[in-house]
Amino acid sequence: MKKKIGRIFVFLIFITTVFSVSGNAINKEPSPMIFNGTLSGYVNDTSMNPIDGALVRVHFHGTYEENYTNSLGYYHVTNIPMCNCLKNCTASKPGYSTKWVLLAIVENTLYDFQLSTGNVLYVGGSGLGNYTSIQEAIDDSLSGDTIFVFDDSAPYYENIEINKPINLIGEDKNTTIIDGKSKDIVVFIHANGVVISGFTIRNSNDACMFIRRASNTFIRNNIIFQGNITGKSKGIEVTFNSSFNNISGNEIYGFYDGIVISLSNNNMIYRNNIHHNFYGVSIFSDSNKIICNQVNFNKHRGVSIAQGRTNLIAENTVTNNGFEEYTLGGIWLGSNMIKDGNNYIKNNQISHNNGTGIYISPTFMGSLMRYVITNNNISNNKLYGIYSDMGYRTFITRNNLIDNPTNAYFGSWYMVRKNAIWFNNYWSDYSGENFYKIHGKFYILFIFSLPWFCVDWHPAQKPYDIP
Repeated sequence: MKKKIGRIFVFLIFITTVFSVSGNAINKEPSPMIFNGTLSGYVNDTSMNPIDGALVRVHFHGTYEENYTNSLGYYHVTNIPMCNCLKNCTASKPGYSTKWVLLAIVENTLYDFQLSTGNVLYVGGSGLGNYTSIQEAIDDSLSGDTIFVFDDSAPYYENIEINKPINLIGEDKNTTIIDGKSKDIVVFIHANGVVISGFTIRNSNDACMFIRRASNTFIRNNIIFQGNITGKSKGIEVTFNSSFNNISGNEIYGFYDGIVISLSNNNMIYRNNIHHNFYGVSIFSDSNKIICNQVNFNKHRGVSIAQGRTNLIAENTVTNNGFEEYTLGGIWLGSNMIKDGNNYIKNNQISHNNGTGIYISPTFMGSLMRYVITNNNISNNKLYGIYSDMGYRTFITRNNLIDNPTNAYFGSWYMVRKNAIWFNNYWSDYSGENFYKIHGKFYILFIFSLPWFCVDWHPAQKPYDIP
């Protein structure tokens, strides 16, 4: 009789879980229809000459649309949702001062930008009147000016502060060096619309680049490094309400934190090479994007979302990160205290990490944070492909899990956290049954566990093509 009651109890738990999952899918209300508008116009200089190749970008809802101007200075940005909010619209080009404006986008919105070139100030070299220090040139510059720094007087042993929208351009990123002498911040930015490109920036005891209460800055095509990992050094730190900043094309290595973003939303980390740090990229904010980066050989973990919602980790190569003895390694999804929201991990190549490809931490009690993990190649990691430790409503679908010693491990507490949902993944050790059994334990009311309870009900028969 006791055995019969026990079977009925387990069956009821199974039915409750399945209907909870299927009910969420079936009863989900359709998304409201969104109508899109456009933004068009011209980008000219102060003499009303057209600017070819200027980038016009419209930010909204944690993403953006963009378009470059043609030879007439004309641009046309499409697919902008029309809703009751103002959009942050920017026009920029190296050598010009970045302009931004808040606009209400309707079906055919028109707006013309005018960019000023300002003066060009020169640092180093042998020109008459050239400055000998970068900070001196910054202090004498006006908004919109360009400061061009020659490499033949490098290295420049300075700790500089930028408090106005200027373009700071180095002659050659390999040889135009700003050295912080292992003290303080090397480059401190607290102004909107700053462009920094073409430098080697090195040797701080804090952050090599510190962006505070600054938006629409462009940090691109630089080499940022520390001789060795010391203390809490950071390559780039973005903090205190700094938004719509673009960090792209940089090489960042030798820091405790390669890039860290905190209390700052809507920033883009794009096409950087982030390697040989303790932590690669760490996010503590909302609506940031980590896209198309190489994140390799970082000592503890490659990419982390510790806090925040609607962040996107997409199209990155995340390899050879982490200690072998730890379950961490490639991508770590933290115990988020945010009450509700989604983070997205998709189209990444996650392989050969010395631990786990993707590690999902226990979700903070009371949080409704969800992670959507889809279309990733997760292969040849030394311990696990995915390790899910009691994540709440994590959706794991259409991934390739190939040749990890344990392709996935799952643990959950029933009635404390709803299950992760595994669906349509490809498993290299799939035996051809109707479902794939995932390693792990499913705990009932903290009392006893059921091994092999979590399953992928519809495993894919062949790997997905994920370029």
